[in-house]
Amino acid sequence: MEITGELGLGVLIFLPIILQVSAGWGPFRGAAWNALGKPIVDFCISINPLWSLNRAIGDPNAIGVRLDMVAIWQTLSQQLLVSVLASLLAVFAIRRVHLRETTEAARREQSPRSWRLPRWKRRLEGDPMIWKEIFAGSAVTKLGRVGQISIALILLTVCAFTVQFLVVHFSNIGEGIFHWYLMGLTGYLGTGILLILAARAAGLVTSEKERDCWSSLLATPLSGQEIVRGKMWGNLYSLRWPLLILIVNWALGVLVAPAFLWASVGLLITFLLMAWYVTNLGLCFSLSSLTTLRSMGATLGTLLITGGGYMFCCCMVVASSASNPGDFMMLFLAPCIPFLSIFPVVAYMEYVQDSGGMMEDGMGIAYGLGVVGYLVVANGLYVYMSSNFDRLAGRTDDGRPLGVAPNGL
Repeated sequence: MEITGELGLGVLIFLPIILQVSAGWGPFRGAAWNALGKPIVDFCISINPLWSLNRAIGDPNAIGVRLDMVAIWQTLSQQLLVSVLASLLAVFAIRRVHLRETTEAARREQSPRSWRLPRWKRRLEGDPMIWKEIFAGSAVTKLGRVGQISIALILLTVCAFTVQFLVVHFSNIGEGIFHWYLMGLTGYLGTGILLILAARAAGLVTSEKERDCWSSLLATPLSGQEIVRGKMWGNLYSLRWPLLILIVNWALGVLVAPAFLWASVGLLITFLLMAWYVTNLGLCFSLSSLTTLRSMGATLGTLLITGGGYMFCCCMVVASSASNPGDFMMLFLAPCIPFLSIFPVVAYMEYVQDSGGMMEDGMGIAYGLGVVGYLVVANGLYVYMSSNFDRLAGRTDDGRPLGVAPNGL
């Protein structure tokens, strides 16, 4: 299972919006940008469902009354055209991938030297399942050229914004703006990383089922807890490079203002807790599903709804029905993952930078409830998978797969 589709879709949806909002500022201006970058961003914006829906609504108070159906049909027609072109490209790509797979071994023999950097690999000792998930090759981690291009675009965009906001921060007009940037970066990029991590976790078991490797793993004397723990740590280990991007930016925030140290520690702890939760959630659905598509759909659907999507419906009802919805509304932020991810920055800007108006009554309680709640749920999912692994995986209590007689016949 590859996560290229999810990564490319995330870049296609969110990156053009960020670039469109930033147009005319910093590096996103000038003749080169207007000739090369702006036309691409404008086209991606024209097929972006979020931007198109916002444009079609126009007045937020006129939903369902003044909806611009012309804009919606225009977006749908452009999306249909892109879908047709992508389908044709996929048909031609299948043949190319097939030829590449059949000749890969021959190319390796003809060119023994590899361009890849040497990779540290620990000796096989102690826990073989953790070693397998961390150091052995896995089909889950394949990105392909589209995924590599998507990662490159994300890195270039983050680097450009980081440098620009540092320059503005040290100017006379933008003091303190860098921590505002860190709040947005953690909210957008951090949430995207968590979604990709959840998608990867959703294929940890189903990918082996689809490749007929799962039965071989069940036939080993490894216990269910060892398998679950190895899968979990392997998925968290894959987080090291994306997490490094956030840590570098948080470290720059500490260099800019040493008092930001405690906020950066809070950001790291909160992010790791969310990563543990989404890993266990995806692994639980992967363990109980037969296909990667079903597991990924259930994982991302659950995560999007419970992690913040509920606010589009529940909070509107509460806000319209409660007599004093202010404090009560803040409690509805407790399950919202983007809010929990940025709260340490919000608290820092309110109490250290004295940016007034950032904190509302009940935000601190909502953050505490959310952190404790996700800690309990993540631990509960891990205990549930470890205790019920044999039943979920189709293995009997004595370590034999179902249908295998005691004598092995």
